[in-house]
Amino acid sequence: MHKDLEFLKTPNEKVENKVIFLDIDGVIQYDQKRFDHNMEATCSMLAEKYNDNTYINMKPYDVCAAYYDWNNIAIGILHELLETTHANIVLSSDWRESKSFTEMKALFRLYNLDRYFIDCCNPNIGKEEAIIEYVDNHKLDKYMVVDDRNFYTTFGEKHRNTKTLINMSDYYYIRNVLNKNIPVLEEKEFIKIYDLVLKYHIDNIDNKKIMLVEGYSTSKFDYTYLLEYFFNYMIVRKDVDLYIFKPNNPKITNLNVNGYKAYDGNYYIYRDRYHSYELEEVVNKILKK
Repeated sequence: MHKDLEFLKTPNEKVENKVIFLDIDGVIQYDQKRFDHNMEATCSMLAEKYNDNTYINMKPYDVCAAYYDWNNIAIGILHELLETTHANIVLSSDWRESKSFTEMKALFRLYNLDRYFIDCCNPNIGKEEAIIEYVDNHKLDKYMVVDDRNFYTTFGEKHRNTKTLINMSDYYYIRNVLNKNIPVLEEKEFIKIYDLVLKYHIDNIDNKKIMLVEGYSTSKFDYTYLLEYFFNYMIVRKDVDLYIFKPNNPKITNLNVNGYKAYDGNYYIYRDRYHSYELEEVVNKILKK
């Protein structure tokens, strides 16, 4: 049975034009527990509890998906994210295609998130196009697209690709972007982001700027999200075409960046996608130096 989450009731001072474009499936919903319950009875209970017939006028399947299947931990992380960034929710999920603003407001109310929910993207066009349209129409600068689909090529650092449910690494990354905690190249050949220290070297090869990044803080904390934030931020700046990151910490197993980890253990993070043979040529030229 769903439990009210008292810690979600802290008031929020909202800031205009700071938005999280929120997907549902793969961000705050993963399981399907609704089928273990009497859906019609649940809708009736909610209509009485909130004195709102929206719950009995909607499809029981949809109401119970929100009530039983939205993950409490993911919701808690989302709530904390909204509080610490003073952002609001604009629905980008495909749910916008079949449910009205009023219906979604009622679903967010189940988790005390309705006060953050301000709008839905255009339901009549594709998701990417709808988000771009909303950003342009509202002249947004501070926003994040949170989705389990990969939209890096469209939104760059302002996209967070969740895997199953939003987690704390996602939280830190999104918070840094929305609060503009920009990484700084502290001194020549070294990068310092909080207590994360990286050594770097830049080469120009075949008219492309390549940045070789080595080293990683030996702190007991997992700073994967800082690496993800740094590389995504730098890629968007377009100062470098390709980053080759050589991790020396076993905790680094998978970076959520626009690139991939190769058989040699290095991460190849690129602004514009390389063909495999081009990448191999670049790497060989670097290694011969």
